[in-house]
Amino acid sequence: MKLVTFPKIIMCLALLSCWEFCRTSAHAQSFLGGVYVATSDVNGAYTVHTLEGDYKAGFQIEARVLLPYGVANGYLNLIPKDRASGHPGGVNVLMSDGSVRFARDGKIEQVLLWGRTTEADPLPVLLVIANQDDGGDGRLVYTLIGSHLHATWEAKGRIELLPR
Repeated sequence: MKLVTFPKIIMCLALLSCWEFCRTSAHAQSFLGGVYVATSDVNGAYTVHTLEGDYKAGFQIEARVLLPYGVANGYLNLIPKDRASGHPGGVNVLMSDGSVRFARDGKIEQVLLWGRTTEADPLPVLLVIANQDDGGDGRLVYTLIGSHLHATWEAKGRIELLPR
């Protein structure tokens, strides 16, 4: 056996080992036109965890990811309730790209949204929305990551499926 064929054999074995996951995800996406996330509680007092410390904030989000192309649009407003925030004016993000991660059973695990802040010098950010709806309570964990920003908070909400 030549050494050139060894990587091809490894690749084939890797594909065979994850074939069931690939098939399930493809099946889930075949009837799905996209996903929709919307939550609005600007008067809420969610605890936002950051590297500089925690603070209370309200937020609102509305975003869509259209499959299979990953085209996304939407916005996020994170409004602090106290001045302990590293961003006392709040964080505003416009979404422009996205993707959806499926579990093996076809349920949605995460929605990833890429966007830019609306400041005078916009910064790229990534918003990860993790579906933690294990007990039917509709919990979503939001993580906002940027070059000068890292914030995590949890709120009730749900990810809706958009039919094709």
